[in-house]
Amino acid sequence: MRPEGDGSAVSPAGDRSPPSAGEAPGPEVPRIPLTHPVPTAGFRPGVDLTADRVTIDATSAVDVTGRGYPGGNQSIFGTFGTTAGFVQGAGRGNGGTHGGVGGHYAGSSEAGNPTYGSFTDPVEYGAGGGEWSGAGAYGGGRVHIVANELVLDGALHADGAISTGSASGEGAGGSVNLQLVNLLGSGRISADGGSTAGSNHSAGGGGRIALRVSGSIGLPAANVHALGGDGYYGDGGHG
Repeated sequence: MRPEGDGSAVSPAGDRSPPSAGEAPGPEVPRIPLTHPVPTAGFRPGVDLTADRVTIDATSAVDVTGRGYPGGNQSIFGTFGTTAGFVQGAGRGNGGTHGGVGGHYAGSSEAGNPTYGSFTDPVEYGAGGGEWSGAGAYGGGRVHIVANELVLDGALHADGAISTGSASGEGAGGSVNLQLVNLLGSGRISADGGSTAGSNHSAGGGGRIALRVSGSIGLPAANVHALGGDGYYGDGGHG
């Protein structure tokens, strides 16, 4: 991934400079997606890039899956997940909610958290899921890119993570916020709720994606989604 121009340069682990003249090339180093740490009550990290041109090639990714609010049994709220403002969120057996509502296990008497965040300027993490016979999952993280041009042939992922219990809740999708002149390429952008493709667990709700593009859009619309997860005990709503 290459931010260019007068913005801040970012070199994810795995990038290599070409060998000098006469120097034998070293072994290929696997590329590691650019991500951010998980938040705490007093710490709100994110992937924030400002540059003239950002290129994410087909071998690269920005991936903040599972870098949002913590789920039940991983948070300060016991069995409850955490939601916006670092407050108590989804109860037991509920997927995290953000733009879309998390799935609900019919055997639970507890509710999920309400939807939140901005449609046009999303900056929030995805909410964590509630526990059930295991920990609820973390929600998705957040990505904010301001550039004249983004060439995306790789991926931008801010999806919710997967929980560890039988009917426990997956995380909600996070936020992808792009302010661009041109958006080009054939890659993918997602802020999907955590999903086990229909097997055990309660799925997470979709996150939020805002594309503010004043010039050309070459990226296929079908490659951009904030889908609710598919869970055996409850599906998540789309963001």
